[in-house]
Amino acid sequence: MSSTSTSITPKALLDTTVLCGALLTNGVNRQILYSAQLGFYQPVISNVCLLEFIRNAAEGIGNRKKKKVFDWETIDSFLNQFVFPALQDEEVTNSVVSRNSYEVIKMLTKMSSISIGDALLKISSCTTDQAQVIVHQYDMQLPLELFDIQDFHVWTTAIETRCNYIVTRNTKRFPSRIGSIVRIDPIDFIENLGGN
Repeated sequence: MSSTSTSITPKALLDTTVLCGALLTNGVNRQILYSAQLGFYQPVISNVCLLEFIRNAAEGIGNRKKKKVFDWETIDSFLNQFVFPALQDEEVTNSVVSRNSYEVIKMLTKMSSISIGDALLKISSCTTDQAQVIVHQYDMQLPLELFDIQDFHVWTTAIETRCNYIVTRNTKRFPSRIGSIVRIDPIDFIENLGGN
């Protein structure tokens, strides 16, 4: 799909895993950033994901035996060459919650059996239609404790910015769908873009 297409351009939140993967290799994750520069989709990068990426790059990406640490010059160069041009005129999006959000921690301790859908509705500003779709989905009726609480900032930002996709390699304890927002692997996302 091109920016000159009469179709609606999809909007996709890029998780930290995409940014880290694009820094490590010139592969599918970097193709995702190039595709945004070409207008195939509208990228959303949250401030929390960007800060996580910078922290991970500076402290090291990968497992302990094969951890790769990047210097600040390399991180700056990567951001200026790949990430900021992908955003074009858009800015990094403010996240509604952080990884250690008080609201999320309070919900976990006081209401551990709350559904993930109800938890998301409490901390994001959904329309009534969005809320109805979210709370009736199977994944969203499961208990919050089955999901990775550290990804709440990704989910709520995707809801708030009305994304079509969350592009991530993190599929463990991460809902496959939140309302109309689809979690998608980077390879599948690139293949979908190429097919439009």
